[in-house]
Amino acid sequence: MSKSKQRMKLGVSIAGAGYIPGAWNFSNSIAKERLTSNYFKKIAQEAERAKFDFILIDELHGLTTYEDESLKVSPQYRLDSISVTSSLLTYTEHIGLVATIPITTSQPYHVARKLASLDHLSKGRAAWNVVINDQERTYRHYDVALVPDPSEWKQQAEEFLNITSSLWDSWEDDAIIGDKETGIYADPSKHHHLNFKGKYYSVAGSLNVIRPPQGYPVRIQQADSVLGLELVAKHADILLVGVKTTAEAIHKYEEIRLQLKQQFLIQQPQLLLNVLPIIGDNEAETDKLLEAYEQQQSEVVSEAGFGVRNWITLTGTKTQIADALQNLYTNVGYDGFNLIPAVLPESLQQLTEQLIPELQERGLVQTQYDDVTLREGLGIARPNNKFREAVRQ
Repeated sequence: MSKSKQRMKLGVSIAGAGYIPGAWNFSNSIAKERLTSNYFKKIAQEAERAKFDFILIDELHGLTTYEDESLKVSPQYRLDSISVTSSLLTYTEHIGLVATIPITTSQPYHVARKLASLDHLSKGRAAWNVVINDQERTYRHYDVALVPDPSEWKQQAEEFLNITSSLWDSWEDDAIIGDKETGIYADPSKHHHLNFKGKYYSVAGSLNVIRPPQGYPVRIQQADSVLGLELVAKHADILLVGVKTTAEAIHKYEEIRLQLKQQFLIQQPQLLLNVLPIIGDNEAETDKLLEAYEQQQSEVVSEAGFGVRNWITLTGTKTQIADALQNLYTNVGYDGFNLIPAVLPESLQQLTEQLIPELQERGLVQTQYDDVTLREGLGIARPNNKFREAVRQ
């Protein structure tokens, strides 16, 4: 499909008070407020008004330090992303809800069931930001038996991801009949047991939630994941690309697309570039903001979570930043962007009130939602049921 028939895809990541180190110092929100459903409600509804495709709830799956000096200046708390996305069901209608869930400290049946439930309750708006807890400092919070040696992460992840997709396929789409006249509720021939036994996991049964509306929730992964591009591309609908400069963004896009072509995938994942915009009315204003942020960065560690760690920082007026995004979309080839607010909720408001309207006026992004699932809205094909395909073959 040509670019003229597509549109720029937009996501926004949410982490604490924002993504710059010491963001809480610049935010008008207070610490305890960021632990309330009302805080996330306001942010999600703000993003939905601007017609973002999805909101990604970033995660910290445990304290990364016990050092007093770090704890004193950098927030280490973060609410569970499944709980947050679930709470947003009643406050939103269209925007995709992305939960960040790690492989290394989770169980595939548990994850598959929670995400299938979220997809049903949201009518097809669920997505999974697949991450690896690759910081050894977080392992202390979990049973070490659940965390294999890093050299085995790829094998473990392959098992985990194959199991979750198989569980979502364990009921075919038309397995539930519910015929009161015949008394037949389900067609047993369209129900499939896994009986999986691997090196890391043993999962006997099918899921006790029928196939999600999207087939699978949209799966998002980091292009630079420690799992390697070859593996993540097989199990991703979207790859988030993290670089530091525009030159790196161009090079990385070409590099990834070349590698993906060599994999002969049925459908290549979309590439969304992580971008942190710093918007000002003029150069002097943006320079002042950038200086303040950089000074803070030298004093505290980053508040970013495990889901999004690398991004390109774009500074300027809304017009200048829109020009840069349009170039990366139209001329370089990125499918869209995952926007990273420097400070929450202030930076998100700048995005929704200044940058997004500018992109909408240029006809680059959507101005309204269609009554479709997240997967359909993003233009990502619904996966076939692997068990049904096997029967046909």
